[in-house]
Parts: sequence; C-alpha cells; structure tokens
Amino acid sequence: MVMSSIKKIAIATFAIFAFLFIATGYAAVSRNLSLSGMANIQSEPKGVIITNVEVVSWQGVADAGTTFVLPTNVNTRVNANQSGNITYRITFENNTDRTYWFRQLTFLDDLDGYRNDLIGANGGIDIVTKDKLADANATFNTEDWIPPHTVREIYAIYNYGNNVRGNGVATLVNFKFGERVQSYADGFLAILNTPEKYQPFSQAYNEMYANNGTTIIGNVGADQAFFDRFFGQNLTLDGKPVTIMIERRNVDGKATGDSYSPSGPTGCEYTIYITTEDDTTGTPTVYAVSYTQEEDGTWVQIGELYEGKTSIGTYTDSEGDKYTSFNVDSWEAVKKTYTVYTYKGKTATYMVNNQYGNSFQQQKTIEEIMSVVDVELYNQLDKPQILVDIYKILFVEHVGSTAPEIMLLREAYDNAMRYYQMRNNGQEFGLSQSVTRAEVLSTIEALAHAMEYYTQVHDTNHK
Repeated sequence: MVMSSIKKIAIATFAIFAFLFIATGYAAVSRNLSLSGMANIQSEPKGVIITNVEVVSWQGVADAGTTFVLPTNVNTRVNANQSGNITYRITFENNTDRTYWFRQLTFLDDLDGYRNDLIGANGGIDIVTKDKLADANATFNTEDWIPPHTVREIYAIYNYGNNVRGNGVATLVNFKFGERVQSYADGFLAILNTPEKYQPFSQAYNEMYANNGTTIIGNVGADQAFFDRFFGQNLTLDGKPVTIMIERRNVDGKATGDSYSPSGPTGCEYTIYITTEDDTTGTPTVYAVSYTQEEDGTWVQIGELYEGKTSIGTYTDSEGDKYTSFNVDSWEAVKKTYTVYTYKGKTATYMVNNQYGNSFQQQKTIEEIMSVVDVELYNQLDKPQILVDIYKILFVEHVGSTAPEIMLLREAYDNAMRYYQMRNNGQEFGLSQSVTRAEVLSTIEALAHAMEYYTQVHDTNHK
C-alpha cells in the first residue's frame, strides 16, 4: 500500500510538471514553483509571471484555497454545493525588456486530481477574463498585452454550473502569453539604451567592419553565440526558430546615429531584420525596424515594423565560413497600407511600395522609407485630439500618479513633445513642419498604444 501511494503521487506530480512544460514552454523549463504566500524555491523565471491571485467576490460557491504556480498557472480549489461563481483578481508582471501578448487559456483535461474535464463542458466550469470588473464581456483577449517591466491586473470569473458539485473541486489552468516579432524589436532597443550592453555590442561592429568591411551581423554560424549573449539562446517565436540580421549604417540620410571607430561610416542607424520563415530558399517574409540615436545619446525607433521580402544570399560569419541565408541588401517592403492610429473616429494612414501611387506612397527600400517627408501624413497628424486628451489625463486628472498606465502615457507624451508644440494650455498641438515621416511615426503610434492600454486597464481607484 505504501509503495502504491508513493507511485500514485509520483505519477500525479509528473503529470503536473508535464502540463507546466507543455503550457508554458521555455519560461517553465526552470521548474520554479511558487504558491501564493510562499517563497520561491529558486529565482523567478524570465517572462510574464503571476505575482498574486485574490478572491474579489463569490456567489453560491466558496474558495477553498486557490494558489498560483509560476510562471502563469492558476490552481483553483472550491467548495461547490450549488451553482455559482467566484471572481479572482490576478496580477501579472512582465519582468523582461520585451512586450508579451495574451494568447489563450490552456489546460490538460485529464490531469490526475483535477477536474479540468469540466472546463467548457455543459453545466461545467466557464472561465471569463476581463480587463476591468465592470466590463460586460470577455475584454481581456488576444489584443491585450503587458509592456516591458510593467504590472497588470486582470479579472477571471469562474462560473460553476449544475454538474459541478463537491468540496475541494480543483482546476489547473495556464494563462498563456507569447511574443510577437515586435517583442524582439523591444528587446533590441533595450540593448541600445543600456550602456553596459551597448558598448560590447557596438565594439563587435567596429571590429567586424575593420576586419572585412561588413556592416551586418546575424545569428548564423559562429555569430549565433554573439546573439545568444544579448537575446538568449534558441530564439523562437510561436515555436519557430528566429533568424535575425542587424545592420549598422546610415538609412535616414541624417547625421543622427553613431559612427564606426576608429574610422568608417558615420550617422549610422541600426536596422534589425527578423524572420521566422525558412531563410535558405525562396523569398522569405522579413520584418524590419530601424533605430537612431538622438543628441542626448538616447536611441529611439524611427518608422515602424515593416513587412518585406528578400532574396536568398550568402552570409559570411566572423570565422569566414559561408552560410545560405536571407539577403539584407535585397529587402523591399511589401505593398501595404499602414494605420498609424485610430482615435475618436479619425484614422491616419499611409502607404509604402505603391508603384502607381503619388510621391509619398512609392517608397520601398529602408532608405526611401526612412527619409521621405510625407505631406499627406503630416496633415493627418497635425493638431491631434489624442494629445489634447492625454494632456488632460496627465496634467488635470492624474497629476503625479505612478499607476503603470499613467506612467506609460507620460513617457509617450514626453517623447511626442520633441515634435509637437503645445498651444492654448493644452488645447492644441502643432506638428513641426520639418519632421520626416519616420521620425514622427513611432511617436504617435506609441501615444495611441499608451492610450489604448490606459483604456484597457485604468480603473477609477487609481490615484
């Protein structure tokens, strides 16, 4: 009997660990388990983690000791003698330099000791996730994200139907988060703005250029170890391997940026090219985004993340070995209309690589896209209502607030004021006439994202 019990416990424990690995992937490899109110056995995993789960309200059923398991698993246990519901407030923290998006709820329906088989079943357990408690439907969905180094609270309502009865009814559900291509761009910008990381990063480019004149380094061949140092090992996105090339050269035609040392090109931006497709054949889809350095030394994004295509070429790593990979020099943007933002019924858009369009719509190379002065888009972005509303939030309604959504708005507002002039005590914001499209794009998009995040997460009790 003793051996049988130990074996049963071992099997159940293995099943739980297997679920955690399947549901959470890389972040769970560290096997760091933590229960609410208990200390971690090891350091916290990197990524999105749960830091707290608490009961907000209940009706008909009672919580019997709900806990959480790192990184993003909720282990509910309830006494259900009748139908009812329990609302939990769950706190997530993104402890990385990258943005993470919510993907879905995942669970194993045959996990020993748990009634996951009741989830989604008729008369079983229905789970609804919301941004705010007062929301009428499941507003926390795949369009929700957690910015780098930000804490976010959401609500999960567990509804228990007629077929859920008994004490200690348990479920184990994973709140799955994931990255997008933009996440790697976030991480790269953090490298550029961290001196102890940027110095060895830029020095590697200086040495590569001095040795063979190259301005591109990729996570290919011997150079993969270089990327592992800064981005982590085994780069993947949705389970697919990520190939990255980063080029350091002048793409906006300005003196902004940095220079090679001791000699070489000046006014250089960094452009990161990313693909999850096979980079050895065909014309893979490759995304590109550029960054430039301002006078105060801060690196900022110019333009946005552009979808493009490249041909296949040869990459020579730092040891002189040659590999087949996508060719950065052949990158061209796909024909596409980009929406800068939509706010209060107004939408600002522009086009790239429209060969039959006007002079503001034909740009297809990174250099063309980054240097154009777009009068059409200027007229759409001048005097934006979104800045007027953000000014009111920051300087009238929530002065001095340290809530994450307010701080994100404040950062976006401060960045926008590099290109806008405030008039009439925040009633109007005029856009500089000399600004290029690339310079202002990321600024106004950051405003829109910050405002969207504010509306998603802001509650009236934030001060």
